[in-house]
Amino acid sequence: MTLCACALIFYIANLGYMMKNASDNSQFARSISTITSSLAESEFQYIALKQSVTLEKAGEMGFVEVKKPQFIGLDRETAMSINRMR
Repeated sequence: MTLCACALIFYIANLGYMMKNASDNSQFARSISTITSSLAESEFQYIALKQSVTLEKAGEMGFVEVKKPQFIGLDRETAMSINRMR
């Protein structure tokens, strides 16, 4: 009899944990959905801004085209350029 009572208590406790986990899972799914839509919106804004940059606009902002860049190799995967137009 006590074995049945322990099994019933164990079953009810685990049923409660499963219900709580299911509820948490749906909350996480809503959070992920919200974050995903926010990320998509940010990506669209980035693409729009990236496409709006032109050489003329960069020139207005003070950027200049380097005629003869000099590169300093740090290793095979990274490099640095020095602008000597000052």
